[in-house]
Amino acid sequence: VGAGAGDDLASHGADAASLVEARVFDRALAYLRGFLHGGSIDDFFGRSLPKLELGEDSVYHALVRDAPDLEPELLAPLAAQGEATLRQFGERLDALAAHAGAARIDADALAGVLASYDDLAARLAEVA
Repeated sequence: VGAGAGDDLASHGADAASLVEARVFDRALAYLRGFLHGGSIDDFFGRSLPKLELGEDSVYHALVRDAPDLEPELLAPLAAQGEATLRQFGERLDALAAHAGAARIDADALAGVLASYDDLAARLAEVA
């Protein structure tokens, strides 16, 4: 398969993990930016906060109630991207295994030819 197969797999895994993080967390960051720039914070301070009793519990519950739900923004895409990445990694391992299997067949065939050659050389040495 080659001496660099392990390094290749490690590099492929690191690249795949970075790609998953970029796709998922960049998406979540864009979602949060849209939430913040979309006026939700201004709306909270302008509309909701003046109507609240300014106790710690009521402000906390209002913030939690109006907070963005990151679970669908993070978990589902993270699962989907992670699954796709693992599938690609598995396909890469399968390709390497197939390549190793073919190399093994070639090595076995070469070993057989060399053994036949050694037998022939031994017989010729006996005759001479």
